[in-house]
Amino acid sequence: MKQVPLDTTPIRPASFYKGLVLDILTVTSAILLSFSYKTYLLGNLRFGILAASLLFFLILTTVEVFAVSSLQRRSLVMVLEVISLLSFFYDRADGILFVTGGLMLLLSTMGEITSRRFLSNSLEIKFYKTSRLKIGSMATALAIMFVILYLPKVNVDNINIQNIFITPEGFQTVYAWSSGITKRLYPEVDVNSTIEKLARDIAIFKLESLEEFKTLTPKDKENSIENEARQFIKELNNRFETAVSGENSTNEIFYKLVIATLEKWKNKMGNWFLAGWLLIFFLIAKGIGLMVSFIASFLTFTVVQLLLGTNFIHMAGENRMKETVKL
Repeated sequence: MKQVPLDTTPIRPASFYKGLVLDILTVTSAILLSFSYKTYLLGNLRFGILAASLLFFLILTTVEVFAVSSLQRRSLVMVLEVISLLSFFYDRADGILFVTGGLMLLLSTMGEITSRRFLSNSLEIKFYKTSRLKIGSMATALAIMFVILYLPKVNVDNINIQNIFITPEGFQTVYAWSSGITKRLYPEVDVNSTIEKLARDIAIFKLESLEEFKTLTPKDKENSIENEARQFIKELNNRFETAVSGENSTNEIFYKLVIATLEKWKNKMGNWFLAGWLLIFFLIAKGIGLMVSFIASFLTFTVVQLLLGTNFIHMAGENRMKETVKL
């Protein structure tokens, strides 16, 4: 008889390596989102790329709710997610990072518990509803992160309005989108043009509703339109104390007007302006997060179906006729 050495090396199932890959991808997506947001704040990245990195992270962190059953392992990954999301903001004060990270971890944990509890109480897996519960809490956590890290220093005296407000390029994107809506409501007025053309369109729109204007000769009508347009530009100059030229684009002028108005409010209200702006920005971020959550939930459902189709994960039945996801 020959002695055969016993192989005591633990045999890890395939699900271990699949889960490890998923964990690495999730933490990597959090690092990518942190880098994207920091680069966006510096004005070197388009909003579309930031949104794509946000969706990528939300999808992966939600897939883990279905695929990872170990709460201890998932807790560790959530801590790594928060650290990764704050990784490119190491220059912020330690206290700010600690408070931000704590709030994010709390909300992320609440979303995890709520979604897992809903999942465990359902006889069949409801991917969309479960995803909405997790993504909703995570979107709130990210909104808090975006708000707090948006301000380099929480001091009204050091606030640069153009740093806490949207960049000129970002404003142009938002303005072009909103002008398209306005164009559909008021096709007579082209708000995405020059100030001179906008003033003329508004003058025509205003005067054509007057009965006395309709009785004028073509020459008198033209003079009335020109006078009304000049008056509109003059009112812009007087009201906002800024030099407005007819050749300036409307998005450029309105951006300057918004910045000037915010500067006045800041100088007049002081710290109340800072508190109000933080609240408004949070609501804006939360609103965007709500829209993103619907998209992310649908994409998560699609990704899970693809993973099921490729057998990366599979459905397993239990004695109580309940479906679960297994790697």
